Amino acid sequence: MRLLPILACFVAWLGSTPLLAQEPAPLNIWEAPKVGRWTVKAIRNGWSGPAQCLMSNIGDGSGVAYAIAPGDVQRLVVQNSQWRIPPGTSAAIYLQVDHFGPWEVKARRSPTAADTIFIEARFDAEARRLLEQMRQGSWLHIVFPSGERYEVSLEGSKLAGGYLLECYERFGKVAP
Repeated sequence: MRLLPILACFVAWLGSTPLLAQEPAPLNIWEAPKVGRWTVKAIRNGWSGPAQCLMSNIGDGSGVAYAIAPGDVQRLVVQNSQWRIPPGTSAAIYLQVDHFGPWEVKARRSPTAADTIFIEARFDAEARRLLEQMRQGSWLHIVFPSGERYEVSLEGSKLAGGYLLECYERFGKVAP
């Protein structure tokens, strides 16, 4: 079975949003040391301007990626090789990190991958709260309206999340 790599799918999604100028393909301009399965990168469209910072954990048939784009827009992508989500599907799902309270979020299927969902993580003024919960947690629990439940390991997310915030401070802010 062919799995679309979550990072490629995520970069394609970011490049298709109106948040980014339509310029050349994204460039990887910085990468933090790998933390277990976690990678953290700064990705920029073109040669100048602010970058998007991406933290991703891919393996064992599932993956999660968290990104902070210029303007403090945060997004989450979750992938599982067992999912077969019909095109155009959009639904409220629940995310929960360990014992923290659940987040009800709107998720939509990737336009190119039936095993990938995109989640707008710009929840409210407390947008970073999910990232902080992920940094403190062991498992990200995902619950679909059908009652199906999945888990993604957050092992190593504390250090990786620190790198993500460092990346955003260095590369993601718009220069005054």
